[in-house]
Amino acid sequence: MSVRDQYSSALETVEVVFAAGASQSAAIACGGLRLFGVSMPTAAEGWDAATLTFLTSATEDGTYQPLIDLSTGNEITAYVAAGVNGSFPEPVLFSSWQFMKIRSGNKTTPVAQTAARAIKLQVRSI
Repeated sequence: MSVRDQYSSALETVEVVFAAGASQSAAIACGGLRLFGVSMPTAAEGWDAATLTFLTSATEDGTYQPLIDLSTGNEITAYVAAGVNGSFPEPVLFSSWQFMKIRSGNKTTPVAQTAARAIKLQVRSI
C-alpha cells in the first residue's frame, strides 16, 4: 500500500538511476508531484562529484531543456555529495512540468557517472 493511500500529503520516494557513463537519468513522470528532497548514495555506493540540475519537458518524448528559476534566470542547481540528504527550499519550482530528467553536472559541464548510480527523490502530491 502506498503511503499516499493513508495520508494525502505523505512524502514518497522515487528512485532514479544513472546508467554507467551517463550524465542524465531516464525521464520521470512527475505530473502532480513536487520535488521536496534528494537522498544521495553513500560514499561506499559511490557518486562522481557533481551537482544536480534538472531538465524538463511537457511530453515524455519531447525536447528536454534546463529548468531555470525565472525570477533569477539561473539554472536550478542542487549542491550534493555522496552520503547526504537535502531539501529543496522552493519545491514549487518543480511543479510546472509533466516530465523531468536529472542531470549530473550542469548544461556546460555534464558529469558522466563512472558506474551505475541511484539517487532517491522525495516527492509529494500537490
